[in-house]
Amino acid sequence: MKALFLSAFVLVFAATTCQVEASEDGVNLVNLGNVEGKSYFAGTSQMNWMIARDLCRNSGMELATITTQAQVDFLKSKYNSTTFSGYYWIGARDSQSFRALSWDSTDTEIETLFGIKYRHFAAKYQICAAYYSGTDETVIDAYECTMNDVTGLICET
Repeated sequence: MKALFLSAFVLVFAATTCQVEASEDGVNLVNLGNVEGKSYFAGTSQMNWMIARDLCRNSGMELATITTQAQVDFLKSKYNSTTFSGYYWIGARDSQSFRALSWDSTDTEIETLFGIKYRHFAAKYQICAAYYSGTDETVIDAYECTMNDVTGLICET
């Protein structure tokens, strides 16, 4: 086990989990697994999108991007009613187009992928994306970035 100290964060890496213990948020990131060279980690703690992005970055990761059908299928397969269900911030936010989102890491607009519904619940501007993990459908919803009611976050390496 290797521990790193970064400002207010203590990072602990283990074979199957990555724990991020923030002095104020107490977020534990659980390793969901790997697909197409990406490792996905999910954590549950209510926070806004900016805090979620900072937690991922302070852990040496980014908020997750979902750009291929294999990634959609992988995340769908990880649904678990007790450990991976609900809404999770991902790495997309306002696009240059009205009511559209783009990936924060590449500035490219989100493309429609098979099996994912896109819904918009936010005001006209300052919107961010949340991935929904549920039993019957997979959804990417747009919410106000400052909303704190999202279940958690998904980071990737």
